[in-house]
Amino acid sequence: MKRRLISGMLCAALALGFVPAAGAADGQTVKQMGLSAVERAVREGNATVRSLQNTAYAADSSSSIATSYTAQGGSMEAQITSYQSLIDGLDAAMQSLDQSSALYKTYKAQRKVLQGNLDRLQQSLNGLPTEKESTTAQIDDAVYDIQKQAGNVADQLAMGAQDLLISIKTLQYSEEALERQIAALDRRISVLETKYARGMVSAFDLHTAQHQRESLALSLTTLRTQCEDLASSLALMCGYDAATLVMPSALAEPGSAELGKMRYEDDLSEALQNSFSIWQKQCDLRAAQNAYDENISGTAEAVASAKDALAAEKESVQSAFATTYRSVQDSQSAVQAAQNALTQAEREFAVGETKYQRGMVSKQDYLDAQDTLDSAKADVETAKLSLITAYNQYGWAKKGLSTGST
Repeated sequence: MKRRLISGMLCAALALGFVPAAGAADGQTVKQMGLSAVERAVREGNATVRSLQNTAYAADSSSSIATSYTAQGGSMEAQITSYQSLIDGLDAAMQSLDQSSALYKTYKAQRKVLQGNLDRLQQSLNGLPTEKESTTAQIDDAVYDIQKQAGNVADQLAMGAQDLLISIKTLQYSEEALERQIAALDRRISVLETKYARGMVSAFDLHTAQHQRESLALSLTTLRTQCEDLASSLALMCGYDAATLVMPSALAEPGSAELGKMRYEDDLSEALQNSFSIWQKQCDLRAAQNAYDENISGTAEAVASAKDALAAEKESVQSAFATTYRSVQDSQSAVQAAQNALTQAEREFAVGETKYQRGMVSKQDYLDAQDTLDSAKADVETAKLSLITAYNQYGWAKKGLSTGST
């Protein structure tokens, strides 16, 4: 009972790190950070993490963690009201966004976290024990639980911040791709304008290209806005003020030495041992076993159900870990394939460049070939980012965070 209470209150705090950001304003400070720097900033500067750390310290140094259950209940009710307000705010923000956009998907994921925490908090409130029902053992368990869960919330916020940083980098790559498309289309429009003036193409052909250009420019503006929104949200998670944007610096690709240290069986064992969701199911099983009484109907079924839930969670975590492991392997292959394609593109461009210098191809053909080469280079960077993402997720999985059910 106490574990669920503390769990609800701590999980609620997780939502404080996920706040929809307003559009970027002029004069904002931009901080460029890598994955390690972002994690460090969240652990040191995030208000929620600091609050939980203080609570965990106070619990460890206090003889009583809960002196007023009435006060706790009132606080939880206020948290529930706050949650609903945040959910309503996200709903309103999502209505004005394209459902396929990165920002919409981010807000949708945040809403899911908020709703889940609200539901757990409501369950904890409904099951809040009275002060007379508490025992020294319950309080000792709650002290351990609050420390365990405070660490998990800090890990989740740090991992979420890193995910946001990678999302921003992905948007930046998308921006660069759109800029190349717009530059190529501008060259084509210039040619079409000349041909139109000479009566070689119709007005429809020219207008079609111009409309395509307008559409791409609008998409580019949208991407930049999304990028700033995510950068502002990330800054808040890192503990910075609203006048700050956190943008990604160059993200280090895992080297062969790091990748070579991956050992599936050993790493899986570490992941299972560290899994927070498995720990939760183990706590549920112990609670069911402690409550078991052969003379009370339903207690035997509760133990059996808790055992099944624990076994299912272990299987879920193992399956998620296997997927993460394969993702790293697949990403390595994708990087190699992209690099091979780039090598071929460089050879073809070298041939085309020679032909251009000899007057055998037009400048337009030469610039198009340059675009093809630049796209191949971008594909390599995108593949590397996928590898960085997969390897980072693998690291978190080893620490006990995975896509297993919670």
